[in-house]
Amino acid sequence: MKKILHQNDSGFVVTCRHILFENKPIAFAHRDHIYEEGDSGWQFLCGGGHNLEEAKLVTMDEIMKFDSGIKSFISEPAGCKFRKDFEINKWKGIKVYNSFAKTINWLRRVVFKSK
Repeated sequence: MKKILHQNDSGFVVTCRHILFENKPIAFAHRDHIYEEGDSGWQFLCGGGHNLEEAKLVTMDEIMKFDSGIKSFISEPAGCKFRKDFEINKWKGIKVYNSFAKTINWLRRVVFKSK
């Protein structure tokens, strides 16, 4: 079993090409434990379907250019999950259905193994 590393709020994040190249808004954020140097544990996704080819690694500074509201929860611990309430333009903590959490955890692990 890999050792869990200390929280890194300025490391890389996993996001999707929809946010970076198709101007989709960030709809979900999830933080997992950190197992690789340089990883922040964060995933920021648009809410659509995703596959490995659509996963992208960017810096925390880069993802904050798409939604500065992320700053309000970026230091939260592993296991936290948020969704954007677009009606009031605010982020809210949520419970995530297991299948969604498993998908983003899988996506993050695969992306970091392939770098």
